Amino acid sequence: MRITAFTTILLSLLLACGREETVGFEPELPIGEVEYFIFGTNAPECAADCFQYYKLTNGGLFGLKKYTQRTKKTKFSYQKESLSATEVSKARDLLKLFPPDLLSQPDRMGCPGCNDSPAIFVQIKQGNRIQNWSMEGDPGSHPSYLRPFTQRLMDLVFELEN
Repeated sequence: MRITAFTTILLSLLLACGREETVGFEPELPIGEVEYFIFGTNAPECAADCFQYYKLTNGGLFGLKKYTQRTKKTKFSYQKESLSATEVSKARDLLKLFPPDLLSQPDRMGCPGCNDSPAIFVQIKQGNRIQNWSMEGDPGSHPSYLRPFTQRLMDLVFELEN
């Protein structure tokens, strides 16, 4: 009898923990639950620290480890320690600006990285679906629905890097 009660309590605790991990950190977003959100910029012609990417998850906001070049086989890894709660909050605010119309756009917008200008990178994972976008680094060249999001993204990356 004691074993059954103990097993039931243990199973209940494990199931409750499992549910907590699958809940998105911003379920009220118009795009639905998000498992992770990666955003940042990269410079096509650079000598060092070419990628300024950040990954927002339930566990916090993590900066990308340093990379100078990327190939199709490059798998980025992120720092193990989250940035501050203030920076996490700023990244969540950026995610709230994510325009739902972007979900129906192609993964490449404009000419990202052309003329040695920075490119914007965004990736969102929802369930089994991962979507990426690479865009020109000048928010002024983006459609009007996208500009508030990309301008804030550029500003936030600058803040996080300085």
